[in-house]
Amino acid sequence: MSSKSKVGTFVALAVVLRLKSDALIIVLPNLRENSKYQGQDKLPVIVWMMLQASQGDLAMGLFLWAHHLLPIISGKNCNSQSMDLILLLVEWILSASKARTILVNGAARKGECLVTPSSFDILMRVTFPASSARVKATKRFEAIYPILNEVALVGSHGSKAMRQASQQIFNLAIVAAGESSPALSKEGAEIVIWCLNQNAECYRQWDKVHIDDLKARVAVLKRLLEE
Repeated sequence: MSSKSKVGTFVALAVVLRLKSDALIIVLPNLRENSKYQGQDKLPVIVWMMLQASQGDLAMGLFLWAHHLLPIISGKNCNSQSMDLILLLVEWILSASKARTILVNGAARKGECLVTPSSFDILMRVTFPASSARVKATKRFEAIYPILNEVALVGSHGSKAMRQASQQIFNLAIVAAGESSPALSKEGAEIVIWCLNQNAECYRQWDKVHIDDLKARVAVLKRLLEE
């Protein structure tokens, strides 16, 4: 294929992705199964496609990022170049005009959260690592965490969707609250308290786990006393 043909292909693909960003949701699972698109060297193409989709729909861009790129960061094989690419995309999304309003208002897409509980757990852990595990990218995660936290936890108080999400998040947050990293433990405790405020069923979960997990129990009670 000539260079002109390649450029034309990318231009056409960019137009399609900006106009029909939903199409990437269908395509990505197939790309992950195709060996041609596997490996760190293929990541720039995936990120580029997500960037095009984001320009047509910011909420879709964050959905794709949280579901498909964020999990890569928690993998053992993620190098600094890959992490930089992944962060550049979400930083671009969050810096767009009226990004916060758009993302908070569109935090649930067709019944599925833009930032799922499992994605939120990854986000917490890369934002609040142990002091010995901090890297250059940690500050960048700290900068984007507040708005992503808001998107992950937004919703109608007491609604069915929020009750379900709070129960899932509770199970992850209580584990984080018991971690040795003071920053992660504190954040996990705050999320546990949020869950308790959202859903009375979380108190039943609390009854089951607080006796067995002394560190988590102390962290949550300490946070309650501070507030």
